[in-house]
Amino acid sequence: MYHYLVRKLVRDSFKQLSYGNDHAATSLMAEDCHYYFVGKHALGGHRRNRELISKWFDRFMRILPNFQFVPTEVLVNGWPWRTVIAVKLLVSWKRPDGQVYRNVALQMATLKWGKAVDIITIDDTNEFGALLDEVTQKFGVAEASAAPIEG
Repeated sequence: MYHYLVRKLVRDSFKQLSYGNDHAATSLMAEDCHYYFVGKHALGGHRRNRELISKWFDRFMRILPNFQFVPTEVLVNGWPWRTVIAVKLLVSWKRPDGQVYRNVALQMATLKWGKAVDIITIDDTNEFGALLDEVTQKFGVAEASAAPIEG
């Protein structure tokens, strides 16, 4: 039953992210959560507290509004004192020119007593970096080429 509830929570969180509600994700994180998004771009890097993670999500939503997250597999292992979650995601974003960006991502998280303490997201970093370059050059969103939010 516990694993079922965690899978439902994860799916609901990604559904809310697709609606632009990043609080659905950040509310599930410990204050000292470590979040690493793999890549050398404006959305890459390490954040080691919920405040910086929230700023990162704000940036993500400004650069890529209405980005869609569809979890296709959610694996849950462990118990409330240490739960490991792996999620395979299909992600997409409708560009201002009407074309659709698509990618696959894998996210792994460790929860302790219901709060995420460690998260890593991995996608096709070349494709994602190219998307951010295009968002800057073609659509004029300078923040898409800013230095990462880290700390």
